[in-house]
Amino acid sequence: MNNKETRINELKELLSQVQNKESFAYLQGLNSLKSEYESGGYIEEAADVAGEIIYLLVDKGQEYNQVHNNKINDILVHAYDTRARAGDFRAYCIALEWNRARDKKFYIPRMRVLERHGIMGAFQDLQDDKLDLLVLNMPPRLEQVNQQ
Repeated sequence: MNNKETRINELKELLSQVQNKESFAYLQGLNSLKSEYESGGYIEEAADVAGEIIYLLVDKGQEYNQVHNNKINDILVHAYDTRARAGDFRAYCIALEWNRARDKKFYIPRMRVLERHGIMGAFQDLQDDKLDLLVLNMPPRLEQVNQQ
């Protein structure tokens, strides 16, 4: 077993001993494990750990009041970036727009609608070579006319 694998196993053992899986220490441990997997070339394992980080911070809505938001944002954007490099198109779109001004974002404000209608899944299928051609026919955006 090489140094990288030893370090990964040590981190996994430490994380298994953490009692509070919602603590900031656990989140940092996950982030360290993700980084070790990435530096060792284990992108699928890193993507799995990144998924757990995203679950804690986004899906579960875990908050860490005692910690500066910049550190949490940094951990989260790197988790999305890791998932994107593993082939997750949704994560790619989120990571791509992370530092854009709110009025310049396309995907994030429309995320629920695009996912509800299966558009993001279709793009993922195109990337995964399940489709050779994707054709979308979308109605034009309706503008609300204000009559005075």
